[in-house]
Amino acid sequence: ASGHGTGKSHLTAGICLHWAITHPESLCMLTANSLDQVTNVVFSYIKRLWVQICQRHPWLEQYFVMTAKSFYAKGYKGIWQIFGKTCSKGNEEALAGQHRRDYLVVVDEASGVSDRAFEVLRGALTEDNNKILLISQFTRPTGHFADSQTDLADQGVYTAITLNSEHSPFVNMKFIREKRIEYGGTSSPEYGIRVLGICPDNAKGFLITRGAVTKGFNTEIEFTEEWGW
Repeated sequence: ASGHGTGKSHLTAGICLHWAITHPESLCMLTANSLDQVTNVVFSYIKRLWVQICQRHPWLEQYFVMTAKSFYAKGYKGIWQIFGKTCSKGNEEALAGQHRRDYLVVVDEASGVSDRAFEVLRGALTEDNNKILLISQFTRPTGHFADSQTDLADQGVYTAITLNSEHSPFVNMKFIREKRIEYGGTSSPEYGIRVLGICPDNAKGFLITRGAVTKGFNTEIEFTEEWGW
């Protein structure tokens, strides 16, 4: 979970390239609700990093091909590659059918992705070195992404990481001050979502906060005398 300006797209691109280069015949699928989000944002960082890699290690360039929408090993197109695919609502079944010994799934803007899409994506993670990375702002307190940072992380299914804009070397104090004013202070839900990278405690349309509900579930009530029928 991340706020603004934490370098998450750069980090994602680095992870994808590392995966593809160091795992022979591996597959890395980038997905989001919008394919433009994948091709225009993440792949732009992959291209930049690939240029830097080739400058530092020129011998690698002979083995891989970088195109506008994919990165693959020469002679292994469609087999050993990084590629993008949309996971928009109603199109979730198109994500199925990908199986590989070394398989990485990266879901960008994961908070807006449907739970059905996650069912299909996670259904393909059948082997030991199959991994899934979810990246997003906490735009809603429910759904699979929210669970991956809270309940499922507590159960050990996911490792929850928070990228806080206030701690980022790419974010200056002028930006932080402006967002505190724009979002109505550091305790506002919007500031928590967009800057702190945390789950909003309350959401529009709900009278009870998430924290109050969690506290209610965790509270043990002790009765000192008999009650009820």
